[in-house]
Amino acid sequence: MPLSNARDALIPIGLLDTGADGGHPMLRGKISRFTTIDTRGNAVVQPRAWDTGSHGTHTAGIICGEGAFSAADVKLRVIAVPERGRTLLNLVAGMEAMINCEVKIACLPLGVQAPSPLLMDLAGILHRRGTLVIAAVGNSGGDCIDAPAAHPDVLAVGAVDDNGRVAAFSATGRGQHPGRYKPDILAPGVKVSSALPGGQLKTRSGTSMACAYVARIAGWLLQAQPRASAGELKRALLQTARPLSPTSPAQLSRTPHGHCRAGIVQPQDALDYLTNNPSAVGSGTESQRPAWSFAAPYIDPFLVRKYRRAGQDEALESMVSGGAVGELLAQSQKRSGTRAVLHKRFDHGDIRYISAPKPFYTALFNQPGLAACSATRIDPLTRGPLNPKNTVTARP
Repeated sequence: MPLSNARDALIPIGLLDTGADGGHPMLRGKISRFTTIDTRGNAVVQPRAWDTGSHGTHTAGIICGEGAFSAADVKLRVIAVPERGRTLLNLVAGMEAMINCEVKIACLPLGVQAPSPLLMDLAGILHRRGTLVIAAVGNSGGDCIDAPAAHPDVLAVGAVDDNGRVAAFSATGRGQHPGRYKPDILAPGVKVSSALPGGQLKTRSGTSMACAYVARIAGWLLQAQPRASAGELKRALLQTARPLSPTSPAQLSRTPHGHCRAGIVQPQDALDYLTNNPSAVGSGTESQRPAWSFAAPYIDPFLVRKYRRAGQDEALESMVSGGAVGELLAQSQKRSGTRAVLHKRFDHGDIRYISAPKPFYTALFNQPGLAACSATRIDPLTRGPLNPKNTVTARP
């Protein structure tokens, strides 16, 4: 389906997912820009929108569908990442493309079950640029919040059913911010009907559906209050959410599942908050807290396992970041006597996608300030049981 004119995108919402079927009746004329991520992490703008799977069409349909709390002025800027392949590379490239899209609202209905400092750093950049970043907490059902939803400045969304009960699959936990529970807010995410490629409809459940619903509400609020900043939209959603049943702090610390920071989203109350509180709109951005930071060095355990199994001359792919990543790579080359092949440099977050032999990584892993992750981690749309080994810093 040909894309609508980007100049008509009065309320640009970014969607990072598997893509979207631009020909679906629910999405015709709703996609103003469609970008795919190729096998080397390059963002390629396409003239037509399609879905590499079906997940993205479903979440796009929730954001753009007609009915209650729909915003006619919303236009999607869709970034399509494939469901398989170099997962972390795809997501990092997609996040950078989202930053370059200059959207007011970013919907991220996917993630990885790991701290993933690269994704967390990029989510922080989006936030600091004035974007309301909304992400799904994940479907692990346990005390493990996906990245980038774990970032303290991301609006992390969990799922409830039609009766307001927290879904069994909806993750809950402290994320990366001790003392502050995630998710921040809950929304409908059980048996949600929406678009399927080929003009069909399908019912799906997941925190992705809830994440898309909150993005829809945020777009609806922004249409009604165009001057509202990301911080003001977020504050309205959180201040008016309906709390869950109270639980004692002692019980909360023992059984975090079923709890969240604010409660269940209340769209009309959020709009009333923005409309009836003179200080709610135009009062500036939310207060700044120190930027999120990881405990360097961080080395992805999956990359460590690949390193240990590799032969001396075998090339391993990875994503590398740090305070001065160019210097880290130069020092590793000097110390090891081997070279890394640079496949791609990302401008945001100063991230490099490289391949290098084992001796190079032996030197690299001893560099301070390092964040190194495998380019091929887990499928972001298939969240299986939590593996505790994915959440710890590992050294070779």
